[in-house]
Amino acid sequence: MNIVIIEDEPTLRADMTEFLQAQGTFRVASFESIGSFVDYFSMDTKVDLLLLDVMLNGQNSLNHLFKIKRLVPNAKVLIVTGSNTEAFMMKALAEGAEGYYLKSADLQLLLGAIQNVITHSAYIDPTLTKALIKRYKTNVTEQPPASPELNYMAQNFDLNKREMEILTGLSEGMRYKEIAERYHVSINTVRHYVLSLYRKTDVNNRKELIKKAKTLS
Repeated sequence: MNIVIIEDEPTLRADMTEFLQAQGTFRVASFESIGSFVDYFSMDTKVDLLLLDVMLNGQNSLNHLFKIKRLVPNAKVLIVTGSNTEAFMMKALAEGAEGYYLKSADLQLLLGAIQNVITHSAYIDPTLTKALIKRYKTNVTEQPPASPELNYMAQNFDLNKREMEILTGLSEGMRYKEIAERYHVSINTVRHYVLSLYRKTDVNNRKELIKKAKTLS
């Protein structure tokens, strides 16, 4: 398995690299910044798992996670951070990360998190699961059910859950920023799924999309 570490703290980066290489099953490459990884990357670069720190040289790496996922679409991403901020965790998951791990001196715990992401495509640090469950329950109670028209669209065009959420917001006349706030994602994520909706339904704009929904129903 090919693992990439992006961590700006030299000692931790070296410790993580040495520890994972010692397992005998991982090929590890480490970088101090997203930029250095991008410079290194080529079409032949194989990445199965990316370990990404949240704060890199004072910058929030989650703002670039969407671009990273496009660069290595088949790689799973495990956020490795010292920040237990709920907002960071929610943004990481919304942008496509498969896991969120809080840094610990015991690297065996990191190995456990990696194994969970590899095996189950999911890992949330136990100290943050309560916040995630609370957020999920809030979303369920706050969001209105999809209309019959939108449900019909989902069935006809094989729309996934996120596409349905974005479509619901569009049908309600919401702006991209409002949709992003409702579903706790970035505006770039909203734009991505809007384009996906256009492709799947063969339309060019919101007006045509909503018109198609009404026509099909």
